[in-house]
Amino acid sequence: MQPKDREKLLDDALQANMNMLRVWGGGVYEDDLFYDLCDEKGILVWQDFMFACAMYPGDKEFLNNVKNEAVANVKRLRQHPSIALYCGNNENSEGWHRWGWQADKTQAQKEEIWNSYQAVFNGILPKVVDSLHGSISYWESSPKFGRGDKRYQFQGDAHDWWVWHDGYPFEHFEQEVPRFMSEFGFQSYPGYQAIKYFTQEDTIDLSHPSFKSHQKHSRGFAIIKQYMKRDFPVPTKPEDYIYVSQLLQAYGITKGIKAHRGAKPYNMGTLYWQLNDCWPAVSWSSIDGLGNWKALHYKVKQAFENRIIIPFEQNNLLKIKVVDDGPITLGQPMHVVFYDFNGNILHQTPTKSVRTFNEKNQVVYQVDLSEIEFDPKQTYAKILFGDTQGVHYFAKPKDLALGEEGFDMKTNIVSQGVEISLKATTLQKNVFLYTNTPGHFTDNFFDLLPGQEKKIIFLTKDPQSTILQFKTLNALQY
Repeated sequence: MQPKDREKLLDDALQANMNMLRVWGGGVYEDDLFYDLCDEKGILVWQDFMFACAMYPGDKEFLNNVKNEAVANVKRLRQHPSIALYCGNNENSEGWHRWGWQADKTQAQKEEIWNSYQAVFNGILPKVVDSLHGSISYWESSPKFGRGDKRYQFQGDAHDWWVWHDGYPFEHFEQEVPRFMSEFGFQSYPGYQAIKYFTQEDTIDLSHPSFKSHQKHSRGFAIIKQYMKRDFPVPTKPEDYIYVSQLLQAYGITKGIKAHRGAKPYNMGTLYWQLNDCWPAVSWSSIDGLGNWKALHYKVKQAFENRIIIPFEQNNLLKIKVVDDGPITLGQPMHVVFYDFNGNILHQTPTKSVRTFNEKNQVVYQVDLSEIEFDPKQTYAKILFGDTQGVHYFAKPKDLALGEEGFDMKTNIVSQGVEISLKATTLQKNVFLYTNTPGHFTDNFFDLLPGQEKKIIFLTKDPQSTILQFKTLNALQY
């Protein structure tokens, strides 16, 4: 990766309100520039040693090699204030205890392999960290307990792959929240440009043979479709299918992020798999192989804002939490307005003064839904709290009775690129703007509410040749 690309990637993380990245044990130790930039930009680094998803030898020569490598890297990295944690390995312990790695081994072989594990991860590595960078904690293995161990939810960090690998619905993220989520994810297709790049075609054909080498999960395509059927309309056009796959990924992962943040201080951290791709692929990333933001990255930016509103339904009540990582508020007005998709007000609740807290989250407002007459498929609630607002839908995206697609769009060339002004008279769900011109939209995949005026900028060096196109959930054929 070129220095300018590396800095852009870290700026993209910063713009999405991230304050920590994990250098995964199945990759490489990053170069000095990476850590220099993290220091400069205030991004913390969870640093794995380069061990992942395997068991390792324990002979003297290998252990000496491990020690020398660890010493060299800790001496190099201890200069960087961005280093927040050293982790021995990724999923080695879980793999050994849960994934059947012991099945064909004799008792003597099992003892030898496990003793070798202990020599590296509870011997050499913690001693190196303690002696050379003692102010930083060492963590043996991520996750602390695998998902076959009930303690995963209560101790240490967790990897939650019940969603995706095991087919659990996205609601699982809300039902079992761990103390620190260090890995979870869901795949989507990359952007149109990336697909055209690796297929070398001007049109998109999901049966193109190159997809086989750009999808590294044997069941990946089937899993995406399985989840899409649960929560979203399944389009028939390839371009629409790609678009909805990105909405699906963003819908699921941000559901997890909000559940984690809403459980503060029980949960105090979320790292999802994964930030970026090293080549264009169908993957778990939020930034595709050409460096373009997928829907997930735009939605993560919102989910990681200092203050967010988290509405949820429970026992026929609409309950509202406010997560605030900024300065506390001693009291600001909150009320809720129910609208139909044409912008007509169905119900308004009384205004209440609400206080936020840094150290905990709690329900600060609730609405008894049994007292309100509305159609869940054609209604949304707008929560207004000071200068912050949230929107809640009462049905899954596939069940919403969306009206016709249509909004007014005006463009104006400005110094940064193209300013885009949007306005709709009816709800336009998940507006996705795209163009063949290289550049970046300051916002995308957003809901345009009835009567709302929204301005965004397409940042580009070539505004004159920019031809905008768009998609919405309202207009899909399926």
